Amino acid sequence: MSESSLEDVLAFNNQLQRLSRADLPLDLGLALVKSNSNSASLSQAMDRVDAALRLRVELGQSLEEAIELAPELSPRYRASLKTWLRTGDPDATMGSITAPIQRQHRVSIGFNVSLIQPLILVVLTFAGFLVLLLWTLPQIEAMYAQIWKRPSGVVVILQQLRDWLPVWGVAMPLLLVVAIVSWRSRSMSSTLSWLPGSSRDVNAMRYASYSDQVAVLLEREVPLQEALLLADPEIANQVLSERLSAPLLTWALTGDLDGEPMPKVLRFVARTYRQSAAEHALIWRVLVPTVFGAAIGGLLVFVLGLSLFLPWIDLLTELSLPEEM
Repeated sequence: MSESSLEDVLAFNNQLQRLSRADLPLDLGLALVKSNSNSASLSQAMDRVDAALRLRVELGQSLEEAIELAPELSPRYRASLKTWLRTGDPDATMGSITAPIQRQHRVSIGFNVSLIQPLILVVLTFAGFLVLLLWTLPQIEAMYAQIWKRPSGVVVILQQLRDWLPVWGVAMPLLLVVAIVSWRSRSMSSTLSWLPGSSRDVNAMRYASYSDQVAVLLEREVPLQEALLLADPEIANQVLSERLSAPLLTWALTGDLDGEPMPKVLRFVARTYRQSAAEHALIWRVLVPTVFGAAIGGLLVFVLGLSLFLPWIDLLTELSLPEEM
């Protein structure tokens, strides 16, 4: 291919880098470079891709062959690059890269925000327990001293906890900070794909993006077979081999549409899948954090309440006992 075609590849990679610098999440597959690439920045990966394609073209391969055979390219990046070179249209190209991952990123942010309430409950309970040990417990000990009794029961346990306060009082906040940082790092990188049942949400958003992508390509007068492969080769192979477990999308691509334009039907399919994903995401964004917060909050309040009242109950029990002669 000509040098101008390689410049088109460079322009595509520059677009990706601009999106990345704007903090937009991108879904380019597992890795752009298979060896030692997990820690490489997007800019460095793009430079390696440019160099690999340029070298193959200089050795006599066409640009299409270089893109198809280069092991440095992930399947998703390869399909997006082909779409860019085929249409030259950013709308037809960037949708499959940005839309699904942005949706998952928004759900992840909403889920993290909803966990703030349980975190506040944990902090307040920890503060209340410190007040119990450092202020309430000395008063109880003074009352035991006034009646010439030795503390027993829960009071002894609280005394032991107070003795070890320099250890766990420092360790618990540090563990909490480590857990928050680890959670934040994990949720930002995986977009909650590790949560049970979240694969259904991921697949729904992927089918929605695929439907939109095929619709855009068909509107650009790209043949259906080529549009299917450009939008997502993996889904296209499932469609062509009749193994796709998405009945609505399968109907839109292979069924009788009763004269309706396929792009119009595909956009309806995309809206349906997005609505399904939004309803499912609502469970993780609202229901689960609410139940989790209520359970954690109730347990913490119950433990703190027992820690506060049981010592007084033990003291009253001691006072009710007859004195030994």
